Parts: sequence; structure tokens; C-alpha cells
Amino acid sequence: MKPLLLSLLLFAAAPSQAAFVTLEGADVVYQVNTDADWMSNLVASVRGNTLSFSSRDGSAVVASRRDPTDGLFIYIQARESGIGDIVAQAKTGLRFSNAALDHTASNALHTGNPATVATDMAWSYVQFSDQHGEHLGAIERRTLQTTHPVNPATPPGVRVESATSFTELANMAPYSTLQLQLRGEAWASLSRAAISDDFASSALHGWDITLSVAPVPEPETYALMGLGLLGLVARRRYRA
Repeated sequence: MKPLLLSLLLFAAAPSQAAFVTLEGADVVYQVNTDADWMSNLVASVRGNTLSFSSRDGSAVVASRRDPTDGLFIYIQARESGIGDIVAQAKTGLRFSNAALDHTASNALHTGNPATVATDMAWSYVQFSDQHGEHLGAIERRTLQTTHPVNPATPPGVRVESATSFTELANMAPYSTLQLQLRGEAWASLSRAAISDDFASSALHGWDITLSVAPVPEPETYALMGLGLLGLVARRRYRA
């Protein structure tokens, strides 16, 4: 086979390179793989240190709906980024110190039969890893609505918002580069007691991921901290 033809065949067989878009924030630079399948009809933008995802045409990015004609008790739709599709880099002299996740969600349900159990939930989740893929922790947010709440203090049909803090964030204090994996799910469930006009639906319309930063301690700071610890130890020994 001629060398030119062989080169063309190898080029055609080689996987295409990902197209990363660089989005610069106030203290953080994000890179997003816009060629990934999960980015279909999505647009990414940055304001301050917040990375946002929304649909290009204003439609829901993930949606789910159940009614009695569907024949299924629960229906889940999901959208998830791949590992390495979102990378965050703190600017020079900074490291990551905190993280927050928010989403825009809509929920709706209706039950004409009091025995019908209807539930809808929008759930978002971000996993954080270092540049080598080592898991550091995660944050999540849920928007839940149900006709039969587990907590008696919650009136039926009231939307309940909940979010977890990034308690593992102390593990990432030395890091100035992070990989983010985003997942969003829309849940809708309806019990078999549902009548013709009963339904449950949920949808996610976008995400906001905010990373906070702090200055990287200078070597002199570490030295002073070490001297302070030595002084504390010496003082305790003297008192003993």
C-alpha cells in the first residue's frame, strides 16, 4: 500500500480530538468539552467564578413526565458529563477552598384520586476529582415534591429544596486543578391508583457551579506555622 494512502486511512481511523472551550472567570479558568454528546443543545458560560449550563433554545435540559397511560410507576431521565469533560484551573497563586451547586428546576403534579401517590424530583450532582482522577468529594441538590410526604410537617404538594455541603473539601486544599463530573436527573412517579387526569412531571433547566478560591500560603507562612506549633509544644512541656 502506498505511504500516502496508508496515512489517509490511519487519519480517518484515528479518534477525533475533543473540542475544549476555555471560559475565564474572575479567579478560575474552566475548560469544557463542547463536542461531548451530553453537551447537545447546551451552552456553557461563566460569570464571576460560576460556571453555568443552559439549553440553547430555552427548553428543559432534562425532563420526565408520568400519567396513567404510561404504564410505568417511575420514569427517570438523565444527562451526565464524562470524566475530564469539565476542568477547572485556579489562577496563579490561588487554590480551591469551597464549592456550591445550584440548579433551575420545575415540578408539577396533580392527583384527582386521594389514594394516588405522585412524586417528582429534580436531582443534580457534581463529583470532584484531582487532575489524576482521584475522587475528592461531591455536592448535590434536590428539588422534591410529593402528595404523600414522609415528613408529616411537610404539607402535600409543597416543593422541598435540599443541598449538601462539600464536607470533603478540606481534602482538596492543596489543589489548583480539578476535574468536574456533572449529572442531572428528572424523576416522575405515579402509583397504580392514578386516574385519567393524574400526572407528575419534573424538569431541569440548567446548572450553576461556583468554585471559591483562597491564596496559596507562601513558604514563609508555612515556616511561621511550624514555629508556632513548636512553640506550643515547648510551652506544654514546660508547664508539665
